[in-house]
Amino acid sequence: MTETGKQVVFKQLLDGHRSIQIPMIQRDFAQGRESAEEIRRDFLTALDAALQLPADDPSLPLNLDFVYGSVEGSDGESRFSPLDGQQRLTTLFLLHWYFAWKDDRWGEFKTLFELDGHSRFTYRVRPSSSDFFDFLVAFRPEYSPKDVLSLSELIVDQPQYFRNWRFDPTIRATLVMLDSIHEYFSGSKGFFGRITNLEQPAITFQLLDLKKFDLSDDLYIKMNARGMPLTPFETFKARYVQGLEKQFHGQVRRIGDQEFPIHDFVSRRMDTAWMDLFWTENKSETKRSASVDDNIFNLFRVAALLTRDPDNQNCLRDVNLLTKTRPDYSTFHNHNWLDEEFTATLVPLLEQWCRTGTGFAPLLPNNDYFDEKKLLFKMTSDSLGLDIPELLLLFGYVLFIKLHEKSLDANEFQQWMRIVHNLVINSNIDRAERLPGGMAAVLMLLPYSNRILEHLASLDSTEGLSSFPKRQIDEETLKSALLLNHDGWRALIDRAERHGYFRGQIEFLLEFCGAINESQENAAKDWDDATHEECQRRFEGYLVKAEATFTDSGLDNTSFLWQRALLSIGDYLFPMTSQRKSLLFDAPTDVNSWKRLLRGYQSHEANGRRLLKSLWDRLDARAAFADQLETLISGSALEPWREAFVKSPTAIRYCVRRTIRWSSDREIYLLSKTQMNSAHAELFSYTFFRDELVPKQAKGEFSPLHLSPEYYFTNETGIEPGFRFNWVNGGKWFTFEFEWNGEGYDLYILSEDIGQRPFAKQALIDKAGFNESHLLKRLSRQTSVAGFYDCLKAIRDAIKSEQSA
Repeated sequence: MTETGKQVVFKQLLDGHRSIQIPMIQRDFAQGRESAEEIRRDFLTALDAALQLPADDPSLPLNLDFVYGSVEGSDGESRFSPLDGQQRLTTLFLLHWYFAWKDDRWGEFKTLFELDGHSRFTYRVRPSSSDFFDFLVAFRPEYSPKDVLSLSELIVDQPQYFRNWRFDPTIRATLVMLDSIHEYFSGSKGFFGRITNLEQPAITFQLLDLKKFDLSDDLYIKMNARGMPLTPFETFKARYVQGLEKQFHGQVRRIGDQEFPIHDFVSRRMDTAWMDLFWTENKSETKRSASVDDNIFNLFRVAALLTRDPDNQNCLRDVNLLTKTRPDYSTFHNHNWLDEEFTATLVPLLEQWCRTGTGFAPLLPNNDYFDEKKLLFKMTSDSLGLDIPELLLLFGYVLFIKLHEKSLDANEFQQWMRIVHNLVINSNIDRAERLPGGMAAVLMLLPYSNRILEHLASLDSTEGLSSFPKRQIDEETLKSALLLNHDGWRALIDRAERHGYFRGQIEFLLEFCGAINESQENAAKDWDDATHEECQRRFEGYLVKAEATFTDSGLDNTSFLWQRALLSIGDYLFPMTSQRKSLLFDAPTDVNSWKRLLRGYQSHEANGRRLLKSLWDRLDARAAFADQLETLISGSALEPWREAFVKSPTAIRYCVRRTIRWSSDREIYLLSKTQMNSAHAELFSYTFFRDELVPKQAKGEFSPLHLSPEYYFTNETGIEPGFRFNWVNGGKWFTFEFEWNGEGYDLYILSEDIGQRPFAKQALIDKAGFNESHLLKRLSRQTSVAGFYDCLKAIRDAIKSEQSA
């Protein structure tokens, strides 16, 4: 073994050990980085100056200071792992390679640096780095140095140079350094002999063996102060791979024709094919801001989450940590998240994604039920942004790949993801504490994942599936039976389920077409073709109407025709509280949504669904729906509150949050938000104002009165909303306000100036019938409209009398 503490040349260090290996925990080769040009230039200039001097020059040797590290193994089989000096040793190795080529001393170089087909100087940081140095010691350029313009291009152009190596920062830096060496030393001669001369050394360093200190990886990290330090993920990855050495005993995976232990396989794939996958995807996503390291670490976090055992008492704790925080390696290690299940799930997933070698390779035939590319981007760029349903979909996705990796059938995979999608999206698994139950339910179905339709069609118990709604399980059971027993169902069910608003939940169509009732009488496998085909005919008819009624984002709100037509059939509104009702939202997850009406689980939802079927039954799919809806609306004779909504789209339009305050069918307030403390209008006065008075004002029919252009909204319960007429006379404004009182209109004179016009006041009392003490006139409900115009005429007559006086 080489004596430590003495001044040595590179050859003497090699003579004392079987190999020199840069340890895994060290950083990449830094002197060759593009950004290190000045450091590289200064170092090569110093080396060149020393080698240019005569061998007996008293200023020699050039001492490169301490190189220290640890020694593993016994004499003759030992390995030196530099702790400090990695950069200098790498550059010296490259100089030996270059001078051997330049001086035609290749045989001596091979004897010194190659052993059993491997380089005696290598990097353990990445398998790709180690493979590259093996390639380099075996590669002797067939061209003379003077005929080579770019040494890096010559190397990269070799058939033995792997495309994935371009992602390895050490290899990229090595190529940059070799180009610089070629630039500095292309005119040199005899430098291989100078750099290996033991009697008159030109370049030396002070060797120090620190093995006796039993250095740890942590110390390597702390002392790695020169150059760019390892990223947190690189440190994480190194520790993860080291931990794998204690798992998967005796198990191997293949890369090409060669088998590797699992830890070695993962290490190599992380630096080649998997890195290539994320590098390619990172470049293809213009909006992606995370680095490739961040992408992979985000995937690790999701993989850890998806491999938790839902029956474990710590599962919910782990779910909360992994969905709400960004844990580091210590947290992963302390919670045992990097267990065998983690790697056994991660490896098949990544192997399938990068199986083509050309970037992300989807496994499903289409994105109807699971958008692989979209979810890959989301979970790698911002894994904390994944919602609970998305995580549960991913859970089903990765488990299928893990279970069927060796015989993955795309159509079976599609059917599995269809079922998982329909069950997950149409359940209430929307919070972290509900995720373990959802995972347990998916696991119950997993053994049947490659024949899921057959399993569901014969399902006789929903035990273990309680996280999913029983009605949705029953729907999937019936659809599976229909799909298996008649080919005519496939296109129809796929078409309906793909609708962006129905999202796989189409029980309403199965009920409307009679399939549910029929299945309760006879199992679908016992139906004859005529029964199947008649149900399919009715199913398609209702589907056409459903597609016209609903867009991908919700109800078609064109002139609110569908809401108004539905109200002409009956009261579909959902109760929110004892005094509030909902006209229904589009958001599928809202309890007062059209999606809930289609679902029909609760009694008010089922009532709305019955009304919708009744409406659709009155429509002819062969004619324009808008014309038919307008006819229904115009021909309705309804109770007053429904008639107000049906005849006027303005009432629904005002209710941005689709909420009304319902005191009685005579007192209904339109809310701009959801409470009376926000701006609100009164139904009857507002629709009368918008639909009748505003057009008449535009024609000047109320002169000399002028209708205020804005309805008077209020956000107080003690003040009633309404509308106003103004009369301007002698520079004074006289205002008449109309408010709905539940039985008709109350008319107030708001202007105090009326008291200064005794003749006008008396005229209003005499001709318009105002109360003398309060100047108020009340119009009954029965005569409200006619009485309103009579009152308005009396006011105008009173004003004209006052003007003529």
